[in-house]
Amino acid sequence: MYYLITSTLEKTEKLNFSKKNSRYVAVLTSAEWLENKDKFDMGIEMDMDLAAIHSTKAEVNFDSLTGTFSIPDRKHITAPNTKFAFALDEKGIVFIDDSGFVQKVIGNIIAAKRWTVPSLERFLYDFLEQIVSQDQLLLEKLDKEMDEIESGILEGEVRDPSQRVSRIRSDLRDMRNHYEQLLDLSQELEENENNFFKKENTRYFHLFSLRVSRLHDLTNHRAAIPFSVSRAAGVFQHAGGSSFTEPAEMRFRYPRKQSHRLRYRDAGCSCRSRLPALSHSLQAQPLLLFDPPCSPDKQLFFRKSHSD
Repeated sequence: MYYLITSTLEKTEKLNFSKKNSRYVAVLTSAEWLENKDKFDMGIEMDMDLAAIHSTKAEVNFDSLTGTFSIPDRKHITAPNTKFAFALDEKGIVFIDDSGFVQKVIGNIIAAKRWTVPSLERFLYDFLEQIVSQDQLLLEKLDKEMDEIESGILEGEVRDPSQRVSRIRSDLRDMRNHYEQLLDLSQELEENENNFFKKENTRYFHLFSLRVSRLHDLTNHRAAIPFSVSRAAGVFQHAGGSSFTEPAEMRFRYPRKQSHRLRYRDAGCSCRSRLPALSHSLQAQPLLLFDPPCSPDKQLFFRKSHSD
């Protein structure tokens, strides 16, 4: 499938590479790429093995810029990623995709976008934006689920949240890795090493980098699960409990005004206590909320600001 970049994406039966100011988008299957790759004159000798894709990245070549996408399924993050490849030069971009993902994204762009100043750079920006367009809602959903875990622990309704916590952390880790790869790709485009893009249009890639950077920061923030469940379980067992499934031992007997406040010092890590003193049966420190999580090799030093 071929498209010309005009005020929108205009479908065409074939491409005319002799037009200097014409920019195109091509969407081919891996079989169609093998059959037609010489027509694009990008100097690419290697085959595009979609099964071998493991990450999102871009690589600068002498006559082209090639790369791959590995996109998590936003509805089921643990499911296999959608994978496709691309190759571009100053004339346009070719997507090699057997999944149908690219065609769906292009359909969304055709339905929603009209360009006053059409360009290859603007198309790439809108394409990348479509990939992350629903991610704010996704992260808000995970945030809401973490709030439910916190409320459940405080009210003694959640007996063992470790599986839910583990799943959320795994999802956030996968999304954080995805954003890091998107940042690397957008920065590679912005550097414009081969001068395929107009200098004034590289701002689009910078804007996308800022968007992805904010999403990446949100995954770091939300990775700080409201309570350190593993620490809570360890404290409970140290106090004589047999498991974490006895929430009655976690109930509080002091009013919030007697909460212990902890002072801290640690490079790159903030920490605060959100619990009042635990019952005397635990004889333990308050549980701690880490934001962002402290790395294992860092040391925290606490002291109570007032006595019991």
